[in-house]
Amino acid sequence: MQRRVRVGERERGERGEVDARADLYDLRVQGQDPELGRLADAGLLSVSDEGPRGRKEYALTEAGHAELRHWLLETEPELHPRSESLLRIFLLGALGREESEGYLRWLVGASGEEVGKLDALWATTGDWPDTDLAEFSRLALEFGRRLWVMTEEWAGWAADEVAARTRAKQAGEAEAAG
Repeated sequence: MQRRVRVGERERGERGEVDARADLYDLRVQGQDPELGRLADAGLLSVSDEGPRGRKEYALTEAGHAELRHWLLETEPELHPRSESLLRIFLLGALGREESEGYLRWLVGASGEEVGKLDALWATTGDWPDTDLAEFSRLALEFGRRLWVMTEEWAGWAADEVAARTRAKQAGEAEAAG
């Protein structure tokens, strides 16, 4: 079931893709429906339209806009959110060296795929409208792209470091045995 949340001129749905030509931001994330209902129950959103297959559009209420402004301007963001990827990297020492290197090589590929997706989306930004929402969407898009590029580069470096140390350890063990 698809849900969209209209925020100002922008709609938010369930997938996470930007279609700025229609001025839409689709969330399409599992489990959004209960959260949207909670926000509506709290008076922060209202149902502005209902469509086929239970599709609903939500609009920010005055209280919702005030809460959004408060959250954006008066609260500090979490600068150190939990990162599952970073936790996995920290725990790689519990695996064998080859498995650890393999995970890092996988991360290189997965990060490169994400960069490719964002590059493809970036290619559409010339068609986006000249609005503040589109401008800040482009800024957020570039932020995400730079994070994935950094992750891809770092994971390649880290995998090479693990491989080099593995070779050095193997050479040292062979020398000690020989």
